[in-house]
Amino acid sequence: MIALAAGEIQNPPRTISRVARMIFYRLVGFYIVGALAVGIICSSRDEMLISATADGSSGTAASPWVIGIQNLGIGFLPHFINALILVSGLSCGNAYLFASSNSAMEVFFWFVDLTTTAFIALYSFMLLAYIGFYHARKAQGLTDEPLYYVAPYTPYTPIMALALGYTAILFVAFDVFSLFSLRGFITSYFAVGFTAVIYLVGKIKYWREGRGVVNPENADLITGKAEIDEECRQWEEGGIEEVEKARLAEMNWARRTWERMW
Repeated sequence: MIALAAGEIQNPPRTISRVARMIFYRLVGFYIVGALAVGIICSSRDEMLISATADGSSGTAASPWVIGIQNLGIGFLPHFINALILVSGLSCGNAYLFASSNSAMEVFFWFVDLTTTAFIALYSFMLLAYIGFYHARKAQGLTDEPLYYVAPYTPYTPIMALALGYTAILFVAFDVFSLFSLRGFITSYFAVGFTAVIYLVGKIKYWREGRGVVNPENADLITGKAEIDEECRQWEEGGIEEVEKARLAEMNWARRTWERMW
């Protein structure tokens, strides 16, 4: 998502590096700490949780958070969580309005399957482009010093992420084969075939123009850089760093920490 928004954000060198580094803290805070917390307040062998799962209960009835809070005897928090879920559900009104009939619901889930695989394919090609960019820099003798941000452990982490992306695409609809569904197969793997066709058409066009596969030593890494550097210079000379530091200095430490996380 950072790469997709990179062309529309203010002062990309500063913003991209800041947001990319903050992702680590967000993952730790929201996922790892969250998983640890729910494991502490609700056991996986809790009778209420097992019963709710066996009965196929949905919503807060099967939520380990709500069950854990009830076990702790905190009466108002389950209702508070229900209220939050209700408010969040209002934002899904358009989707449920679209899915108000059985046929619309079917079409809705078709689009869900199509876009899921398409997004994975999109991110996989972005990783492939990044790996190509890395090899082009190395082939042309460019160092990492001019870059504002470099992914940790490059190129190993992008290669691992690319392998995971291809694996996810391959097994995204493994359940379709247990009880074969033509609809499920087409919607889950259509993006794979479509992406392959578009890639081949593009390569054929390049080959006919005599370009073919780009040699890393001859890859163009300069076009457009002067315009971006000029835009960033205007941001920096406009005092964006000083304004941001002054804004943070007026806050207390808790608010300042929160602002830096986002």
